[in-house]
Amino acid sequence: MNRTYAKWVLLLSALSFVAAGCGPETESPTAPESNAAVAVTAAAPLSFRRISAGYRHACGLTSENLAYCWGEGFLGQLGDGSTEYHAAPVAVAGGHRFIQISGGSGYTCAVTTEFKAYCWGQNTYSKLGDGTTGTRLVPMPVQGNLSFRQIDAGRLHTCAVTITNLAYCWGNNQNGRLGDGTTATRRTPTRVVGDLKFRSISAGADHSCGLTPTNRPFCWGKNNSGQLGDGTTVDKFAPRHVSIRRTFLQIEAGALDRFGTTHTCGVTTMNEGFCWGQNQEGQLGNGFTNRAIRPTLVAGNFTWKALAVGGDHNCGITTANVAYCWGYNYYGQVGDGSERGVNAPTRMSPYPVTGGRSFTALSVGESHSCGIAVNTRAYCWGNILGNGTLDASSTPVAVAGPE
Repeated sequence: MNRTYAKWVLLLSALSFVAAGCGPETESPTAPESNAAVAVTAAAPLSFRRISAGYRHACGLTSENLAYCWGEGFLGQLGDGSTEYHAAPVAVAGGHRFIQISGGSGYTCAVTTEFKAYCWGQNTYSKLGDGTTGTRLVPMPVQGNLSFRQIDAGRLHTCAVTITNLAYCWGNNQNGRLGDGTTATRRTPTRVVGDLKFRSISAGADHSCGLTPTNRPFCWGKNNSGQLGDGTTVDKFAPRHVSIRRTFLQIEAGALDRFGTTHTCGVTTMNEGFCWGQNQEGQLGNGFTNRAIRPTLVAGNFTWKALAVGGDHNCGITTANVAYCWGYNYYGQVGDGSERGVNAPTRMSPYPVTGGRSFTALSVGESHSCGIAVNTRAYCWGNILGNGTLDASSTPVAVAGPE
C-alpha cells in the first residue's frame, strides 16, 4: 500500500470513528464512553524471542513460537492472507509454531517446530521453493520433504540447513549463488555441492555464505565487490573458503546497497567483528569507504556477540548486550538519535544506539533496524517501526501490540 494513501486511510478511519460518536444518543449517556474506551484500548505488546527485518517489513516469533509480521505487505510477505500495509504486527496465517524466521526481499520463510520449512510472499524465480512462481499470501510448504533447522531468505534465492547439516539452496542462480556448481534456476531445494557440512547458512542479495560445524567460513556466488572475501573479484559457483585464519561464530551475507553492490560480515570465535566487500557508505565499519576483498576488522576494539547485516548499514550487539550501528543513516536506521534526511550523518564506524537499552538480538532491513530488548519487548528504528504509525524514527520505538 502507498504510504501517502495509507495515511489517508488511517485519517479517514479516525474521522469515521469520531463521526460515529457524534450521532444522537440511543443508549444511556455512559454507553458511548464505554464503547469508545473499548475501541481505543491497545492490544498488549507481544513478548518476542526472535526477530528478523526483511527488505521493507519485519517479523518476529513470540515466546509461544507464533509468527507476527508488520510493514509492507503488497507482495504477501506478511503472511496474513492480505496484500495490505500493516503498521502494527499481524498474525501469520495458519497457526504454525516456528522455531526460526527470516525476512527477505518481498517474502518470508520460517521453520516449524517439526523442522518443516514454509515460505510466503513474492515468488520470483520460485524463491519460495514450492515449485511454482506464483505469489503466496499465506505460508506454503517448501517442496522436497526435507527436515530443516535453519533457513535464510535473501533477495532472489533462499538457503537452508537440514537437521543433518546439509545445505540446500533454491531460486535464482545467476553468478552461482545457489552453490550447486551451475547457474541454472532451481524451483525446489538443491544440494550445495561438495563434501562440506554446515551448521548455519546465509542468503544475501547475490551471494551466499555458511559456517561448517568446525566454524570455518565459506562463501559463493557473485563477487564483483569482493563480498566472498577470498581475495579476488571472481564469481564462485561452489563454496570457497574466506581468506582469513580465524574461525567464526556467525557469518551473514548482506543485501544490496543503494548502488547495487553488497558486502558480508561475521563474528569470530574470539568475538571480533570482520566485514568485507563494498563500503561506499561505511558499512564495513572500519572508518573508511574503500572496498575490501578480504575481511577487515570492524573499528573500535569491541567484543561482539553478533552482527546484523543489511545493505547500506549494519548493527551489532556486544557481549555486554549493548547495541551499535553504522553506515547509511537517511531514515534514522543507525538509531543514534540524529537528524534524518539529507543531513543525517553517515557513521563509518560503530555508533551507540540511543536509549540505553540492553538487547539480546538485532536484525537489519533495507532502511530500518529492529531488536529484542532483555525484557523481550521488540523495538525498531528507521522507517518500518511496527508501532501503529507510518512515521520514521532515529531512536528505538517500541513495537505495538498486534492488530
